[in-house]
Amino acid sequence: MDILSLEDVKEFIGSLNMKSFTDRRMKVIFLLALETGLRRGGLCGLRIDDLDPEGMLITMLPDSLKAKRSRTVPVSPQVVRKI
Repeated sequence: MDILSLEDVKEFIGSLNMKSFTDRRMKVIFLLALETGLRRGGLCGLRIDDLDPEGMLITMLPDSLKAKRSRTVPVSPQVVRKI
């Protein structure tokens, strides 16, 4: 498994254009992946309704997960603000 260094993470985030909606969305997805360890399918299947900003939780529905069981994932306040 490839593990990104802190420098790689900073370089990738620094290369994004924060005026572009697509790049802002990519940054949020990237931060969510780093923080939660969610797989691509889980990340791509997320909907805004899956986020509980007050509880700082994401509820993953079974149809977007490999294990086919729902699960709740904590999210930091910083990433919740980005979302």
